Amino acid sequence: TTATSVYAARRVPGGAGVMDAFATKNAQAVNRGAMKAIGEVSDEAAPAVLAAARDRMGKVFEAIKTLPGKQIGINQNVGSVADDILRQSSKMIEGQKDAQLIELARQAKMMSANRGLMDGETYQLMRSGLSEAAFDANGTVKSLYGKLLTALDDSAEQSLRAGGNKVLADQLRTVRPQYAALMTIEKGATAEGGNISPARVASTMRTNNPSAFREGRMTGPMADIATIGENMKPLTQGSQTMERGAVSNPLSMASNAAWSYPIATL
Repeated sequence: TTATSVYAARRVPGGAGVMDAFATKNAQAVNRGAMKAIGEVSDEAAPAVLAAARDRMGKVFEAIKTLPGKQIGINQNVGSVADDILRQSSKMIEGQKDAQLIELARQAKMMSANRGLMDGETYQLMRSGLSEAAFDANGTVKSLYGKLLTALDDSAEQSLRAGGNKVLADQLRTVRPQYAALMTIEKGATAEGGNISPARVASTMRTNNPSAFREGRMTGPMADIATIGENMKPLTQGSQTMERGAVSNPLSMASNAAWSYPIATL
């Protein structure tokens, strides 16, 4: 009712204007955190910003792709991870097995056993396929794809350093988590109208790795945003929920409204 709305406005100094200011600052802070995760500086998750991030990351992988000869080694850890994938896959029921994952694991195990080398283009294509598959898969298969991708990237980084390409190795280390964050934003459909939705980030990260999400093992700006989306439910000025909260429990409403400050520190 009008009377209730007036009461709510009185309980929150500034009324609707303050709530709108909170909402704007919250959105900008969340956007800043997400853009930081992909290596950009912006208060908005605009298409141009996302495109710039993808272009910058792409240049790193393109530089690896164009390296002469076969400079990317497949170390023993890749072989161990591949062997574990094959072991677990053998125990799955037929409907759970992933033929592509099994074939990639077999190839990786064989290359590791023979201290195989691959050229930059083969590495780039393999890691791109693993990254896409890791995001799209479910359950145990998703986790196994992710482990093989991590092992492959670690081996590539070590190879680059050993080959005297320290700058490129450092760049690869930097863009790996940034690319994962970009995948969460783009493939997870967590951005709309230039703003990142903390609730959608939480949903995407919970789906991608439920055990790590539940156990608090995810770190970084996107994990912080997911925590906000999971635990902080902002109130909307003018909604019945907001107005009832103002009347029945103004302290509770004030504590929810005030979460713009910790978010602004992202």
